Amino acid sequence: MPLRIAGAGSCLMDIVYADVDFSSEAFRSVASKREGDGGLSSGSFVLVRELELFAGRPFPDILRDLVGDALPAEDLGGSSAASLLHAARELEGEDVELSYHGLRGKDELGERLLERLRRASPDSRRASLDLRRATLDLRAFRKEDGPTPSLTFLSDPRADRGRGARCLAIEIGAAARFKSSDLRRDFFGADIVAFGGTSLVPALHDRLQELLPEARSRGALTVVDAAFDYRAERRDPFGPWPLGTHDNEADDFPGPAEAYRGCDLLVVGQAEALRLAGCRDLGEASSFLEGSGLGAFLVDRGSGGVLAWAREARFAGLGLTELPALAPCGRGAFVGSVLADLARQLKATPGRRLDLARAADAARAAARAAAAGAAP
Repeated sequence: MPLRIAGAGSCLMDIVYADVDFSSEAFRSVASKREGDGGLSSGSFVLVRELELFAGRPFPDILRDLVGDALPAEDLGGSSAASLLHAARELEGEDVELSYHGLRGKDELGERLLERLRRASPDSRRASLDLRRATLDLRAFRKEDGPTPSLTFLSDPRADRGRGARCLAIEIGAAARFKSSDLRRDFFGADIVAFGGTSLVPALHDRLQELLPEARSRGALTVVDAAFDYRAERRDPFGPWPLGTHDNEADDFPGPAEAYRGCDLLVVGQAEALRLAGCRDLGEASSFLEGSGLGAFLVDRGSGGVLAWAREARFAGLGLTELPALAPCGRGAFVGSVLADLARQLKATPGRRLDLARAADAARAAARAAAAGAAP
């Protein structure tokens, strides 16, 4: 029987305009006048709906004034789909089934996004009768009203005295319609349930305190890849980000705690770790994560390496450990490699404690290979 990995969270298109004039009248007309007013601001981000309210016109019209007929570069984005895709590549040839659950818009961008995913996925048609090949099942990547989720990067290489600057417009779009009830029961019956970038899928992120314990209660290993939480940062740029939504406003834990206790493994960048803990010191953030109820965590510090920790539960106990830096690679590649190695461990040692350090080592090795061009 194949091992199953089910993932839900962000899948979007990264849209990059590399030559936008921030000094132009078109840009100044939609530029922020004061912090948080919904206008564009160099080095910052804005939600598309806020920008439209600020400018009083639709985003496509704003974009047309800013870039004219320039064609952008497009690439697959979204930490959930990206990590599942990378895991599928690493597990090709092994008896593992992966599925992604999410929404795209009923538009041309959504079709291009689906086509990119299909082209990048391992080709299941090559599977022989005696060999199952891991592939990414996209049947639960459904179409819904609204634009396809996207991150539009506007870059001016001349800004800041030639050092360059950029701003970011975030379209949650159809993902705002995704409901936690859209996850079928077989999703929770997977061997590994992975939530990635749920901050851009509001109904999932706000129900993590329910979804994670449900998956664990059915025997799944639960993994959360916590991306930058634009909504929480907009609401409060100083307080800790919630992982899920508080039902009790008096609860001062930056949680709620049920979401942390339901998570076997949290993968997070250094900036996100600090914001989840609501502090400025990584040692303090690590202490918070150790006491939060998590089973384990990996903090990606970029060139500073990876911090790993695991309690004696689903994982073999691991004190706070510093691992060498990753080769330059996307977060999706790192998380995907972690998922792939955990899947191999589960298949080889069902019911036993998993080795988080081994999974992190495998992920770093895969990242180095991919960076060197030795892996697909």
